[in-house]
Amino acid sequence: MSRTVVLGVTSDLVESAGRLRAWVPAAYLEAVEEARAVPLVLAPTLSPASAAGLLGRVDGLVLIGGPDYDPGLYGQRQRPETELVHPRRGAFDLALARAALRRGVPVLGICGGCQLLNVALGGSLLQHVPAEWPGAVAHGPAPGAAGDARHEVAILPGTRLAGVLRRRRATVVSHHHQAVGRIGRGLRVSALAPDGLTEAIEERDGRFVIGVQWHPERGGSRDSTRGALFSALAKAARLTPSSRV
Repeated sequence: MSRTVVLGVTSDLVESAGRLRAWVPAAYLEAVEEARAVPLVLAPTLSPASAAGLLGRVDGLVLIGGPDYDPGLYGQRQRPETELVHPRRGAFDLALARAALRRGVPVLGICGGCQLLNVALGGSLLQHVPAEWPGAVAHGPAPGAAGDARHEVAILPGTRLAGVLRRRRATVVSHHHQAVGRIGRGLRVSALAPDGLTEAIEERDGRFVIGVQWHPERGGSRDSTRGALFSALAKAARLTPSSRV
């Protein structure tokens, strides 16, 4: 009988009326459950030093999206359009990502989680795509508009992502203004937008570390990548020797 797989899911941290509130969109948790795994929310209310210890309770990790990470982490000054995550979340998420990469924990990074993986491995980000990537397609809704954008991505052949999705192209939900810039150590590009912007990254050495710039959890039945990505993460977590306590 196969063991139950527990996937850690990071969460956002917001401050309102002097109080901190940790929360995670339900779509991430639903996608984990659809993959026949158990989601465990990892709230950034603890110290960064506790992050590594939390990995002993999970078999894999989902790094969710949200606001922007401090550009000082990759040697840039903050642009006016950059809206930072809460400092406690930023420090916690970075510590968690680095610990997971050291330990070989299977990781799926989504949108800001993809960007975090790149930063954790020494890469950089484009802080505001409309200003830094001439000719960019719409990677998010128009100012003042509701909802998400959708565009096609090209999956690069020979990558792990291509093996997971089993397709060369997909139409995905997009909601971001930042993107991967210089690629981090040990990573490679595995998908591109029509404008040439990096849409997915993965580790070169074969471990399950994949970051996608789009939002598969929001796509529902219209997004064929949702089930494939979360199921692949759950499978990798099941096949990785567990250190869960």
